[in-house]
Amino acid sequence: MNKIVGLACFLWFIIGALRTGVDALRRARDPLHRTLVTGWLGLFSGMVVSGLTGDFVFHSIRNGGLDLFSAFYLQWIFLGMVVAAAEIERGGQ
Repeated sequence: MNKIVGLACFLWFIIGALRTGVDALRRARDPLHRTLVTGWLGLFSGMVVSGLTGDFVFHSIRNGGLDLFSAFYLQWIFLGMVVAAAEIERGGQ
């Protein structure tokens, strides 16, 4: 049961993050914001798809362990930038 709840939460996060990006892309009028959001959507989608074919979504000793942490860390930074760009586009500067 715990695994099902964990999987549901994980999928909820992925879907929520992608929805955030798509919504931000729809609202973005500034070319810089559109480029940022489009780039992040490509990076995040690529990471999710590659996670389906390998075990790269979670850190593991077999796939580099904490050496790959820097790539995952940047995803959080870029997601924050996407949310900030969406807020600026809404006028909440």
